[in-house]
Amino acid sequence: MISSPVAIIGAGFSGTLLALQLARRGVKPLLIDRAEAWGRGIAYSTGDPAHLLNVPAMKMSAWPDAPKDFAETANLPEGAFAERRAYGDYLRVQLEQAVADGTVAVADAYAVSAARSDNGWRIALNDGRGMQAEQIVLATGNGSPHAVEIPGWPEDDMVQDPWSAETQARLACAAKENWPILLIGAGLTMVDLVLTLDRMGHGGPVTAVSRRGLVPCAHQTPSIPLPAPELEEIPERLSHIVRWLRARGAHGNWRAAIDSLRPATQALWASWPTERKARFLRHARPWWDVHRHRIAPQAAAIIDRWSSEGRLKVIAGRIREGASGKVTIGLRNGGLATIATMLAINCTGPNERITESGNRLLRQMLDDGLIAPGPLDLGVRADDDSRAGENLWALGPMTKGEWWEITAVPDIRVQVEKVAAAIAACI
Repeated sequence: MISSPVAIIGAGFSGTLLALQLARRGVKPLLIDRAEAWGRGIAYSTGDPAHLLNVPAMKMSAWPDAPKDFAETANLPEGAFAERRAYGDYLRVQLEQAVADGTVAVADAYAVSAARSDNGWRIALNDGRGMQAEQIVLATGNGSPHAVEIPGWPEDDMVQDPWSAETQARLACAAKENWPILLIGAGLTMVDLVLTLDRMGHGGPVTAVSRRGLVPCAHQTPSIPLPAPELEEIPERLSHIVRWLRARGAHGNWRAAIDSLRPATQALWASWPTERKARFLRHARPWWDVHRHRIAPQAAAIIDRWSSEGRLKVIAGRIREGASGKVTIGLRNGGLATIATMLAINCTGPNERITESGNRLLRQMLDDGLIAPGPLDLGVRADDDSRAGENLWALGPMTKGEWWEITAVPDIRVQVEKVAAAIAACI
């Protein structure tokens, strides 16, 4: 049986960085994930050069004590938005070096169950191996999207996983034939697929449908920063926060107003009662997401060009039904619209509700009471130190219910550093 002081389940950004931080502290962890995910996860596994980071390279260092490390390693100027695959290479190279140095161990597998033991945890892997660890860290990242069902729509023409190799092949075929395509969702996944179709030379129409028809805004560089507010300065009511942000963003500097809130966002979220958090998710989240999670100017320029040329149409509404070659949409402002399409792709984004997770390990741990759902079912319950239980930790999107702002590199690397220090002190 494999034995390790720390088993990190998931080798995307969160898990990889924790492994490297622990290695710095003299603790040799075991990183468990399929080899193709090591250092990349889903976010940075794309091979498409059109897919860019949504944060300037100068803010994407893996190391809090070396904030320009990635930009300098990639030889990128200030304000540049790097290819996501380049960032995956950056993480992978550091992980491979740690493995070669013997300071990090890796297992090309995935965990399917966990149980407490006298010495910590027993973990079963999908290949039949078992392992023992004193500490477990859940770093499984974002969940798969909800499956989308369209009444009457042919199942073979519905793509649920926008990132699979099969999907890329179908996109290439669609681009070659200039098929009309339906994208269900108008967020960051939609942007990625339009960028891919643009690179492939797709000439057919693309329609994106979401409940409100909002599209991610663009970064603007350079941006004049605003000072971060104290928590006490921020109004309590959501409607008052909106007015406060508008006032801070007067004269067109709304990006700086949103960004200035970031240092206080985690504390603000934690201070809210559950009912206010739920109201935010119901009413304000779509607007927050498109303003807070902005896209590279180059990506926005392609989206704008497609829209102005009539090749991309974004509709606010809900899909009612489909038939071979067409779908009917109930429009948000009333009425119906029927559009032609040959292929529908799920772009609704990750499912954040832990009780609906398709991850076998997480389902088992929930069923056995080893983990509990986080606030509003977002990720798992964890304390202020990211402990999800005795000898059990959670990182990144797994703690979204506790922190909300914990899906981007600048926030996760701070969390990882704290967790690494805490685990090292326990070993």
